[in-house]
Amino acid sequence: PLTGLDADGVAAVMAVVAGPVPDAELASAVHALCGGNPFFVREVTRLLVASGSWSAVAVAEGHAVPAAVRDALRMRLALLSPECVGLLELAAVAGLDIDAALLAEVGPDDLMAVSVLLEEAEHARVLVATDRRWRFAHDLYRETVLADVAPARRAELHGVLGGALLALSAGGADPAAVGGAARLAAHFVAAGPAAAQQALHWSVLAAQEATARLGHSDAARHYTTALGLLRDVEADPARRVELLLGLADARARAGEPDATREAYLRAAALARRC
Repeated sequence: PLTGLDADGVAAVMAVVAGPVPDAELASAVHALCGGNPFFVREVTRLLVASGSWSAVAVAEGHAVPAAVRDALRMRLALLSPECVGLLELAAVAGLDIDAALLAEVGPDDLMAVSVLLEEAEHARVLVATDRRWRFAHDLYRETVLADVAPARRAELHGVLGGALLALSAGGADPAAVGGAARLAAHFVAAGPAAAQQALHWSVLAAQEATARLGHSDAARHYTTALGLLRDVEADPARRVELLLGLADARARAGEPDATREAYLRAAALARRC
């Protein structure tokens, strides 16, 4: 079958359409988004020029998907069976890599049924198989599928996926088996208030995991998420002090003195009131 353009080819098409040659970061972002499809590359480039957002950031933030492209992808998706589209919705919420075992945990009744639906999507070139896993042929497919999932339904699916990941990790005893605490935290946070307790628990564990691998900025982000969740889960000030001290330590290790001081001051003020 025909393959898409490589990153250099994408850059050449963008230069023809827009005039200026894109830098390597922008060309790479558009290549990942479009899978090298020349029509999609042209349409995305036109939108980037029209919006004045000639940057990889605009692509990453989802501001570069023209209506014409979404319509074309929706027409292709409409040719799939309803069961296949439903599985793709679950896969899109699950993330970039598609694990058939995870989908079987929450989707169709068994792994064979999941495999049949994944093969249907692969035959339609919506998915591609890589090393016993699957992924969308390009990010535009995933973004289009996600755009058609209502927010409430998306939150529900995140909660279901979080529960499935717990089951696949021995009830949470082995989070590394499913990609780590951060993956569990991401799903439970996105699941909304119904999963706030789990979201708090896994956000703190994700912060601790990030600290252990010296990812201090990531740790600070997870502690910040946990502090926001704490308001909805429990009112124990001692717990808040503990998380603020964790945040302060992460900020300090990340080399952020002003943010470190602020977190320590908040912790001290709250501790005096305990």
